[in-house]
Amino acid sequence: MAVLLMAAALLGVGLVVFWMEPLSVLSVIERFTPNIIYRVRTHRPVVALSFDDGPHPTFTLEVLEILRRHDAKATFFLIGERALRHPEVVSQIKAAGHDVGNHYFRNGPTLGHSTLMPTLLIVRLSLAGVYCECSPETLRIPTNSFHA
Repeated sequence: MAVLLMAAALLGVGLVVFWMEPLSVLSVIERFTPNIIYRVRTHRPVVALSFDDGPHPTFTLEVLEILRRHDAKATFFLIGERALRHPEVVSQIKAAGHDVGNHYFRNGPTLGHSTLMPTLLIVRLSLAGVYCECSPETLRIPTNSFHA
């Protein structure tokens, strides 16, 4: 019975850490995954802007205009099938000097599927063909990916 309670407590702590991602646990996670950047330590007062789920033919252009007015740069995490539908918007993102990241091919659950790695490759290649000779090196897993 004590072993079962201990296992349940460890599972509960693990779930809290997984969903809440407290900063105190981040340094431990960083040690186990040294090739993944979770944060950039700086003493400068800076903010990193990012936008997900684009490109959208109307809203992305409005965001680009606001960023231009404020001389700000951002990273746009694009969904592959949307990038293929709106290559002109992707070109405008890149022309304005913003970064582009991979946000999978379709929005929705992804992890747990045997197609994850092939699909990430498809997105990298499709985004590369849409906007430049290179492919995005940043990846943001879609929301609810772990609940597939």
